[in-house]
Amino acid sequence: MDSKPKGPRGSLTIRLAGIVVSIAALWLVLSSVDLGTCATVLAHANPMPLAACLVVLATQVILRSFRWRLLLPPPPKGGRTNVKRIVPVLLVGYLGNAVLPARLGEPIRAYLVARREDLDAAEAFGSVVLERVVDTST
Repeated sequence: MDSKPKGPRGSLTIRLAGIVVSIAALWLVLSSVDLGTCATVLAHANPMPLAACLVVLATQVILRSFRWRLLLPPPPKGGRTNVKRIVPVLLVGYLGNAVLPARLGEPIRAYLVARREDLDAAEAFGSVVLERVVDTST
C-alpha cells in the first residue's frame, strides 16, 4: 500500500503542516530566549571559534551523509542516491532526536528517505540501524 499523498492537495497539506509546526517551534524558541542578553553575548563573542565549530559540524554532516549513502539500498532506477538529497533528511532526523524521546528521529529519517527516494522502508530502516551500530562501535 502506497502511503504517499496523492495529487497536489496532499502535498499542499503536508507543506502547510510543516509551516505551522515551524512557526510554532520558532515562537517557542523566541519566547524562551532573552534576545537582548543573546545579542550582548554575541556582540562580545570571538567569531573564530564559532566559525571553526560551524566548519566542523558541516563537515561532519556531509561525511555522515556519504556514509549513509553507502549503507542505503540503491534506488529502483539504479545508481546511488545523491548526497544533496540525503543531507536534509539526515538533518530532520537529528532534529527529531533532539526534540523527541527515545531517538525517534532515526525512524523518521528512515521513513523520509524511503518515501523521498522510493526505497523499501524496511531496508531504509535497516540502514539506519546499521549506521547506529557503526556509530556506537566507533
